[in-house]
Amino acid sequence: MSKDHATLTFTTTPGGALFAHCIIRHSDGPDDVSAPVVLATDRAMLANEISQVKNAMPPESTTIWIALPDPLAGPDPDDEDVKAQFRECMENTIGEGYRLYDFLSRVGLGAILKDLDGMPEGSKLTINTDCAFLPWEILYSRPYSAKLPAAVKATEPPPDPTRLWGYRFMINYNLLDQNGTPDWAALMAAHKNGQPFISLNLNASISNPAWPYQPIDRHRDFYTQHLSEKKVGGVYDSATDIEGQLYSKKQEATVLYLYCHGRNSVPFAVNNSEALEFDKNGQPIDPATLGAYENVYTRAPVVFLNSCTSGQPSPLSFSSFHAVFRRKQAMGIIGTSIEMPSTFGAAFGCSLLAEYIKGVPLGVAIYALRRDLVDKGNPLGLFYSLQCPIEVTAPGVTNV
Repeated sequence: MSKDHATLTFTTTPGGALFAHCIIRHSDGPDDVSAPVVLATDRAMLANEISQVKNAMPPESTTIWIALPDPLAGPDPDDEDVKAQFRECMENTIGEGYRLYDFLSRVGLGAILKDLDGMPEGSKLTINTDCAFLPWEILYSRPYSAKLPAAVKATEPPPDPTRLWGYRFMINYNLLDQNGTPDWAALMAAHKNGQPFISLNLNASISNPAWPYQPIDRHRDFYTQHLSEKKVGGVYDSATDIEGQLYSKKQEATVLYLYCHGRNSVPFAVNNSEALEFDKNGQPIDPATLGAYENVYTRAPVVFLNSCTSGQPSPLSFSSFHAVFRRKQAMGIIGTSIEMPSTFGAAFGCSLLAEYIKGVPLGVAIYALRRDLVDKGNPLGLFYSLQCPIEVTAPGVTNV
């Protein structure tokens, strides 16, 4: 079956309205071009919808992954309690996916969403936006609510996780800011100019002896297995060393990986305060402080913000980490849209980096990981967003 590549542009007009336009390029036919739409909503309403996704997936609903010896595995088939918790998390995700799909349809995106939903599996969706960093990966077009009474659910077809957009499509985002569209050719050339290098920056306090899966140990094992022998990576586990990576004027990393605590004081609000914490006793770093130092990352790295709450730029905040890293000539970021269990985040991050260092394009790798997890009943991979081009690969990799 042929695959499509859709480009959805979702931006703010000079007057403050929200504007959408979509082109679907078919491999075996003419393009479909949507009529431009001005949406019947504003930033505040959009922010409220996004924050509801976070509220529906609070940390207490995902703590089951902390207790698993392998956070990427499916539930033990003989453990009914764990199976039920997996099922509940998946049903909550699908319910939120439909609620968000329904909201966007009602404010004017209905025709565009219907066209996108009709694309064949394996198609690509690129979202160019200055405001709509929604979790498009969880969109689900069939009516469903996890809150329906059990007796009512029993009369309806069960939800189908393979209909979630992140399972069906390769999705990526491009941040449109005041500087306009990035020079992707220049960024790609810089990324390819030399050998790959993964800078592993770890908040070593993210650990607990009671956890059967130790996230810091997993990162160190990844370094030993994939990076150390060919000197294509480094581990930095003190606040001073990590700050040295962030503020370096000779930064040669192609992936700047940040495993740390994130903080949003009032997520998706105008007065939101974002910060990254690399040491429980250290000074957190905020976007303004990071942006106040003018250094350039010469290899156009992908910045992987593998933290609780900092990866998703607020639609009401233009001082986000994404914008700051882009000003430093980063390719873009990978971030999360809900608070992730620390153990799952470590397992997912190392698995994605292992594919990157093999030469697999990031978009292909994250798509495959999401699908594998959903097939095991785990929706958490859907809450990672690829905010850079799908085709980014490690330069010159041969049998690393």
